Amino acid sequence: MPAADPWGLRLTERKRNGAGYASTAPGTGRLPEICGGRAACGLDRKPGTQPGCQRRSCPTYRSWRHQHLLYGGNANLYHIDLGRFRALLDLLRETAGPSTAVIPSIGPDFGKMLDQAPIVRDKGFSDVMVLPTAFPARAAGIERGVGLVAEALGFGVILYIKQNNYIEPDQLERMVKAGSVRFVKYAVERANPEGDTYLSDIVAAIGAERVASGMGERPIHSHLMTYGLATYTSGAVCIAPAAALATLHAYRAGDLETAERLRAPFLEFERQRAEIDGFGVMHDAVTLSGIADMGPILPLLANIAKDKHETVAKCVKDLLDLEQACRAEGGQNSKV
Repeated sequence: MPAADPWGLRLTERKRNGAGYASTAPGTGRLPEICGGRAACGLDRKPGTQPGCQRRSCPTYRSWRHQHLLYGGNANLYHIDLGRFRALLDLLRETAGPSTAVIPSIGPDFGKMLDQAPIVRDKGFSDVMVLPTAFPARAAGIERGVGLVAEALGFGVILYIKQNNYIEPDQLERMVKAGSVRFVKYAVERANPEGDTYLSDIVAAIGAERVASGMGERPIHSHLMTYGLATYTSGAVCIAPAAALATLHAYRAGDLETAERLRAPFLEFERQRAEIDGFGVMHDAVTLSGIADMGPILPLLANIAKDKHETVAKCVKDLLDLEQACRAEGGQNSKV
């Protein structure tokens, strides 16, 4: 019997724990400042790093050990209606494993964020990302609007920066100090990520530990090694989560040879996304991987043309081969 809703909500059928679950933010933990804000011990550093920390008995420490699923950048929540949004949050809450913390996205427009805020609260979520609005928006309006949205939510948000000078670094610093922003996903594309003065100014304003590289594997060598960003987000991690985590761990360990070897299939996948269509390739790649039948993508986006399937399928096979190798090496059990 055909589905009544051709754009029904679908979840990737991955093992629902840690690196085995489709996540766009591999290996990230709660922010260091949250410990100081919530933990009884009042630490302002990563839980478990100071003498006397109770570690396993501390709920803040336990939250650091969870894997985080950042849901929205590639999930096309830009065009989702409130009914599907409500159903999606129910689905994510019910299916995520005990070691997976889900971070949905809201927006991108101000009115939609205000409509979504009570739904987020009612469903028990305590983290969200604000999707970027390129037009019409101004930095002063973004600062005020995000502050009002954070007030409506009752907690600070992850700010997705996709455009150069989207928000001034001094404004961002004020927002972090005010508690309206907790973390930043930085995704301003550059021909050469080295010498990115906007990113340098953001890091100087709020600290590298509050910023993730937010556009897949292409800039992560510079973002992780030069700018010292906390982590990175990925689209292909939905297909190869253990391989994405292994890549992150290799960079963190300074094993650049291994990191570059692991990154190669991701780079080719990202190249095809850039040439064909970022959203469409990601959506249909999950179907081509055999993980799940994603069906038609929600308008105003579109699935890729049939004549592109063979090219994308080859990239997907390379990712799956890498994933299998990383799992065989125990990469799925790596600790952050």
